[in-house]
Amino acid sequence: MLKNPLQETTEDHRMATREGQLSRKHSLKSKSCSLHPSPVTRVWGLLVEAWPCALSLDKRGVKSSVFDTGNHGLGGRMGTRMIGPQPLIFDHAAQFSTVNDSRFCELVDGWLERGLVRPWEGAIGELEVGGQFTPFPSSPPKYIGVNRMRPLADSLLAQTSMVSVVRPCWISNLEPFNGMWHLSKNEKPRGQFDVVIFAHNAPSCNDSKMCKSVTWFIWLTQIARQMKRLELSSVWALLAAFEDPLLLGSASTFEGTFVKGVDSVSWMANNSAKLLSSQSDAPQCWTFFSTAAYGKRNKVPQENIPTATAEKVKTGMLEGVEAALGLPKSSLQKPVYTQVQLWQDSTFTDMTL
Repeated sequence: MLKNPLQETTEDHRMATREGQLSRKHSLKSKSCSLHPSPVTRVWGLLVEAWPCALSLDKRGVKSSVFDTGNHGLGGRMGTRMIGPQPLIFDHAAQFSTVNDSRFCELVDGWLERGLVRPWEGAIGELEVGGQFTPFPSSPPKYIGVNRMRPLADSLLAQTSMVSVVRPCWISNLEPFNGMWHLSKNEKPRGQFDVVIFAHNAPSCNDSKMCKSVTWFIWLTQIARQMKRLELSSVWALLAAFEDPLLLGSASTFEGTFVKGVDSVSWMANNSAKLLSSQSDAPQCWTFFSTAAYGKRNKVPQENIPTATAEKVKTGMLEGVEAALGLPKSSLQKPVYTQVQLWQDSTFTDMTL
């Protein structure tokens, strides 16, 4: 499973490896609609969910359009940040992927053959507050992008001739008319489709005006009730580069770890060790994720983070890193670069459906 930011415990990790890869695809169509022999489908959602769906339609000869909100490129939470001329490099959302679904296995096998992914060979495990590190077994393999996560998105687009991408674009309204779904953004038409597939987190669908416009159709279904019950949490990502290798204290050495017992940090990963095959004199780059509770307490608009909040979150998370590693207070070296990002609706806090 493509890891979302924030899987807080070992049990969460084990649960994640058991989950299927193609998630939350809900196809909505008018009761009176009779599909055209060559239906046109619109897929709306996150790349890790929307693209496997679109590729599956492609194999069946069905044209589809994927509406993507990314400003800088495809990828979404499979994104990678590269900063400056060095460059500083961060996988700042999805950290790795495990495979336990035959359909997703087929996709990953293709990536392996083309050299796009490889197993993450570095030590990954769980870190207790104070610096006690316990490695996870090497099985199941944990796959990462050879050239970061984002190129995987471009490779998916190259696999199909029947999927069109509209980016960046949000859809604000969806109306049924004459057997078709009419999509628009602020009254600007975005096309007509036989079928619309939602491959997105439930809160985003529930809050969307376009979903409210089809409530008349789905409000009695079990899917609708389940979507309303899902609760997701927000998570902070802190990208930090250090001039010298980070001292891991008694934790010895690891490249990625879930963190237990620290309020402000749930995950940390050494991007330099993970993504660069050779030693480099460049600063060592780390990605840190907060806990759900910390994200909730410090939640602000994702698109407009106040400077004071960004500074507070950075300080709190670096203090959490220090505690997790068992380092003396105020002994963590000052990073030469930092950036915080808030991922809203990141992970499930209630998985009961």
